[in-house]
Amino acid sequence: MQRDDRVDGDEQLASSRVVGDIHELVELVELEDVFLWEERSRRIDETKTEGDEVPRVRNVMNVADRADGLGIGFRFRMTFDDRQGNEFIADLQAQYETPERLEVSQELRTEFAERVAFFTVYPYLRASIQTAAARMGVSAPVLAIVRAGQFKLGSPMSADAAANEFEDRAPEE
Repeated sequence: MQRDDRVDGDEQLASSRVVGDIHELVELVELEDVFLWEERSRRIDETKTEGDEVPRVRNVMNVADRADGLGIGFRFRMTFDDRQGNEFIADLQAQYETPERLEVSQELRTEFAERVAFFTVYPYLRASIQTAAARMGVSAPVLAIVRAGQFKLGSPMSADAAANEFEDRAPEE
């Protein structure tokens, strides 16, 4: 007879440690990996128009728990349009492991993303975009310094919007 090690959602939450604040969460997690989901650069037809010379930067973030409940990942996707006919995309994830199952509120996840996880992946995002520009033979955009407290998450995406943004798709035809 096979043993069923699955735990239903209520039992799993009951056995999870509730994390009270950002300081406790920082003490509990350990950076396990920073890995690449996507790195892309391409030339695009759209270029700046008069009065529209400022590069366009779009940041998107997603949070996911590890399947075994012993970790949490923060995925950041940056799209940079230099308004010179070049677009760069860098999509990276910081994966943190935990010593036990944790119950982390949405507010605490947001605070951790803004104060810790973003600053873990930002140097990788910057390096990815600069390396892609060098491979294309174009001037590398310089991403500004982001100071503590400057990075803020926007409103949460719907499940459909997140799926459209982050799911792998077949190459465009």
